[in-house]
Amino acid sequence: MVDHIDMPCPKCRQLLRVRKQHIGHRLACTRCKHTFVVKAESFPPPPAPAPPPRPVSETDTLKQRLSALETELRQVRGALAASASCESETARQLQEAQQELAQVATLREQLRAALSESEKLRTQARTLQEKADRVDRLEDELRARGEEIARLTQERETREKEEKEHRAREAEKGTEERAAAQKESEERRQALEAEVARCRRELSILRRTLQSLGIVFESGA
Repeated sequence: MVDHIDMPCPKCRQLLRVRKQHIGHRLACTRCKHTFVVKAESFPPPPAPAPPPRPVSETDTLKQRLSALETELRQVRGALAASASCESETARQLQEAQQELAQVATLREQLRAALSESEKLRTQARTLQEKADRVDRLEDELRARGEEIARLTQERETREKEEKEHRAREAEKGTEERAAAQKESEERRQALEAEVARCRRELSILRRTLQSLGIVFESGA
C-alpha cells in the first residue's frame, strides 16, 4: 500500500514528498512557502483485492514485475516532469535575474556617467567662479586707478590754476612795480628839471647882480 507520493508544488514545481494522511489538509511548500490543499486524486487508487492464491508461474512473476516496473516508471516520469518544470522555472527566474543584473549594470553606468558629468559641471562652475572673482578684482583695481587718475587730474588742474593765478599776481605785481618805478623816475626827472631851472634862475640873477657891480662873469656855457 502506497503511504506517500512525490508531487510537484503547484506554484514553483518543487518536488515534495506528501504522506497519505495529509489528504484534505493544507500544506506549505518548503521552497516558495506556497500553501495548497492535498487532493485525493494526487494519490494512486488502492490496488484491487488480490485474487485467491494460485500457483505462481514464471509468467505471473514476470507480469507482476513488469507492472511494478511500469508503476515505478510512471513515478519516475512524474518526478522527471516535475524536475523539468522546476528547472524551467529556475531558468526563467535566472533569466529574469540576469536581465535585472543587466539593468542594474546599465543604471550603474548611467550613474557613473551622471557623476562624471556632475564633476565636470562642478569643475566648470569653480573655473567660472574663479574668473568672476578675477574680473571683480580687476574691476576694483580699475575703479581704484580711475579714482587715482581723477584725483591726480584734479590736483594737476588745481596746481595749474594756482600757478596761473600766481603768474597773474606776479605779472600784476611786476606791472605795478614798473609803473611805480616809472612814476618815481618821472618824479625825479621833474625834480631835477625843477632844480636845473631854479639853478638857472639863480645863475641869471647872480649874473645880473655881477653885471650891475661891473664884474664881467665869463660863462663857459
